[in-house]
Amino acid sequence: MERSSQSDALELSDYLAVVRRRWLIVAFAGLLGLAGAIAYTVVSPKTYTATATVFVTGSTAGASQVVNGRTTGVVDLDTESQIVQSASVASLAKQLLNSPLSVNALSKTVSVTVPPNSQVLQVNCTARTATRSARCAQVFAEAYLQNRSSTQSAAIGAQLSGLQRQVKALQDKITKLTTRIRRMPRGSAARVSANTELSLYNNQLTSLSSHLANLDAQSVNTTGGRIITAASAPSSPTSPRRTLYLPSGLAAGLLIGLLIAFWRDRSDKRIRGGRELEVLLDLPVLVELPAAKKRIRLALAEPRTRTGQAFAELAHSMSATLGQGNHVVLVATPADGRAGSITAVNLASALARTGSEVALVCSDLRRSVTSRILGLSDSPGLSDVILDHATVGDVERRPPQVPRLRVITPGSDREQAADHIERQVLERLITRLHAVARYVVFEVAAAAYTADVYALAELADAAIVAVDVLRTSRDDVQETVRRLDRMGAPVLGAVLIPPTDKAALPPVAVAPAEERLTAFSGKPTGGKPFAGKPIGRKPIGDRRSAQLEPLEVGTSATLEDHLVYPPRADEPSARTSFFNDEPDAAAAARSRGEASGEASGDADTARSRPLLSPHDEEGASADGAPGSSAKG
Repeated sequence: MERSSQSDALELSDYLAVVRRRWLIVAFAGLLGLAGAIAYTVVSPKTYTATATVFVTGSTAGASQVVNGRTTGVVDLDTESQIVQSASVASLAKQLLNSPLSVNALSKTVSVTVPPNSQVLQVNCTARTATRSARCAQVFAEAYLQNRSSTQSAAIGAQLSGLQRQVKALQDKITKLTTRIRRMPRGSAARVSANTELSLYNNQLTSLSSHLANLDAQSVNTTGGRIITAASAPSSPTSPRRTLYLPSGLAAGLLIGLLIAFWRDRSDKRIRGGRELEVLLDLPVLVELPAAKKRIRLALAEPRTRTGQAFAELAHSMSATLGQGNHVVLVATPADGRAGSITAVNLASALARTGSEVALVCSDLRRSVTSRILGLSDSPGLSDVILDHATVGDVERRPPQVPRLRVITPGSDREQAADHIERQVLERLITRLHAVARYVVFEVAAAAYTADVYALAELADAAIVAVDVLRTSRDDVQETVRRLDRMGAPVLGAVLIPPTDKAALPPVAVAPAEERLTAFSGKPTGGKPFAGKPIGRKPIGDRRSAQLEPLEVGTSATLEDHLVYPPRADEPSARTSFFNDEPDAAAAARSRGEASGEASGDADTARSRPLLSPHDEEGASADGAPGSSAKG
């Protein structure tokens, strides 16, 4: 079953979550942009802008009209604003200022603003100093008025010359026509016609004379306007503008920070929450534990805590999903971490609290911390069973916290056993455990390091992916799910465990007497020799009633020196351990050397002991009574 990603199903909350996760990047980029803007305002050259206001008058009287929101007479202020910045005005201003700048460069320092509904021009000039800017604006306003005055004078002069020529021509016509009329007889039709033409010439002469008089009047005043507000030196620079550059730098930095944050978040494929699994990988989230605000201590979750209730709900849901009968549940973690151990311990405990017998097998021989969480010693365990150093009965543990739970820890020689896990051994182990337990929960190693998980996947009825938040990548989860599906193990969903790298582990408990092996000459099950005598079996009346005293590290005392046993009966107990191969009395007799024929060959017998003894093959009952017909 392949699961397709749904990367297009992101919502606004997902983007807000990215900002919350990467807010440091966004804040740093924003501060960096603000710092850059401040640095620019400090090092960039300052410029000042001064303004001179010019009132523009028309050359002739006329009705005012509104053009583009501006009140004008016969003067187009938009045209006049362009004249202020023209080369002719800039050339005149250059002469007045004695400026070393070219005409083109000087004209670029000037800008003109035309306020709406007015007849004024605001001439703005920018310079490096306040005095220069004021001088520049004032000179450009004066140069504009001079240019306008000279232009109007030239225009009026041209008009006067034309009108004077027309007046002289009319006067000549009138003189000639008057002379002809005098020679014509009175009352003749020709004289009447000539008098009419003479009247028309006189009217035209009168009109031209009136226009000529107006032009003469205008030629007296051709300024075309006046400066109503002289330019003054500005008190503060206009560039760089801090009110503009500082917010702009901050906004640009935040924008760049958001882009970097989203890029980093998309390139970071670590799992950060359950929604990523559901949206991006289409994998249901069964349990998502919240991150602890302070340092936590890894331990079995209490039933009434939030974590315990979450795993209890998962256990009931799994029980309803799998139905009746015996089942094998796989807890696989895609990456190196503690999520697999935490999930396996709490899930197995929750299943045991439902009233079912549960066996938890720590098949992650390299990295499992299940024994530490439950306060058990690592050996003897699964590795001893795989290497034929012990039987299933030798390695079975019952943690006092969960009565219906049996635990098989990783064992002593993990590295060697990790290379000898075979399907046949796993099948025999599962068969034996199913004889006494409804659920067998396997904690399997990370898929990136070993293929054991896939051998177990063929035998599993369901699988759960344990994910270490901020440690497991999406690719690892997707690949693990894909391979589990391909091997036929139905993946129910994922359990998300918050970061526990710095979480404290419980201390290792001293192994009970029933968990010690005689298979190692002079060595405890942990693989390192004690300074004292070798550990062997010791018959006791009730092995689980042995009281443990703390074992001090570095002392020469043996493990037995720290065990306090209750009084024994005269005869050794004949009770058979649930997973053990033979009665306790026989084991005690062999370990104590009471049988002379067994004392010398005890070590060789332990090394060659098979996974399942003949008693196991014949069957064992659920309550441990020998001779039962139950089969794995």
